[in-house]
Amino acid sequence: MKNKIIRILIFLFCIFLITIYLIGCSANIKSNVETNKKLPLNENPKVEIPTLSSEITNNKSSEIQYKETKVDNITNKKTEIYTDEQGSQYIFGSDDGELKGFYKGGNFTSSTTSQSESKEELKNLADSFLKDYIELNTYFFTGHVYNDDTKIHTFNYCRKIKDYNSADFAFVMISEHGDVIGYAAPNINIFDNVVIPEINDDKMIKDLEEKMKQKYKYSKYEINQKTLILNSEKRCGMLIRVTVVVDNTEQGDEFIISL
Repeated sequence: MKNKIIRILIFLFCIFLITIYLIGCSANIKSNVETNKKLPLNENPKVEIPTLSSEITNNKSSEIQYKETKVDNITNKKTEIYTDEQGSQYIFGSDDGELKGFYKGGNFTSSTTSQSESKEELKNLADSFLKDYIELNTYFFTGHVYNDDTKIHTFNYCRKIKDYNSADFAFVMISEHGDVIGYAAPNINIFDNVVIPEINDDKMIKDLEEKMKQKYKYSKYEINQKTLILNSEKRCGMLIRVTVVVDNTEQGDEFIISL
């Protein structure tokens, strides 16, 4: 009987050791997965690294590290965000590995160029830069914003569809001395091979007002912007940004109207 008990105890002890080993392996696998997310881009199997031109990297060579994955709340498209030691950010499409945008880290209030460029000259620089990334002749210039604190000019473009601005957009950020600081064009050609429905503006406004009535007791509103969008199911909608007056107070809001 004593020998039998000893054999049972040895068996249970072996089971215990095997369990500890399996738990250790599981933890190690999890650790490797989390570590892989932080590998440099050229070692990450999720995306294929494109060549970053010296114009983008500013002739600085540094290791690019994974930061996070972002998901567009309308299209469900994923993008991978990477950073370098200068604080620059690089945005790649999760599905194709192509560069969708970047933003350079650093101080841009000073430059080796002593004279500031005019707005027209900066616009020409933005056009010239974009030609390497989009078919610029199919996009419309939609506006310019200047940030007085950072001294950065942002030039905005989008593809018009049926006379509406669309979510196929691009922008370039340029310092007052002509340095390209940032760029983004995450939705290039998303409307290709998509049947665009007829847009009944009166019905669209009626649907907008109905949605606002369900949310507010508003006295008046003003439409600021309409943008044709495409959801994850490849269905078109109109994103409408408005200013609403509720209890004598103005506030901004946005609504998506199905088409």
